[in-house]
Amino acid sequence: MTVPVLPPVLPIDQAVRDQVLAARGRHLIVEASAGTGKTRLIVDRVLAHVRDGVRLPRLAVITFTEKAAAELRLKIRTALKDLLEAQGVNGGPAETALRELPLAHISTIHAFCAALLREEPVAA
Repeated sequence: MTVPVLPPVLPIDQAVRDQVLAARGRHLIVEASAGTGKTRLIVDRVLAHVRDGVRLPRLAVITFTEKAAAELRLKIRTALKDLLEAQGVNGGPAETALRELPLAHISTIHAFCAALLREEPVAA
């Protein structure tokens, strides 16, 4: 008996996800209910920027809770390691991004705003 191979099932909002990934160079807000794939989309967007040569410290990845920020940081780290392993190339953008991950602005809104105030108190 042969088991049929089914095509992958794409999310109903795949067209919007594709637009978000293609809209590099623009600031975006991703708003959706829990469990809809926001984290995966954000990680994919960060990876797309890294592949384009954007340095991680130039990105701001902002979320509401410390738990979500920690999860994003961990998933970005894992995705970068996977990308580096898949590419099999040392010294590329993925390796640079992994090295710069501690400098990345992956935080809560409150932490991001506090950092801005510390960096530019007079301007604020």
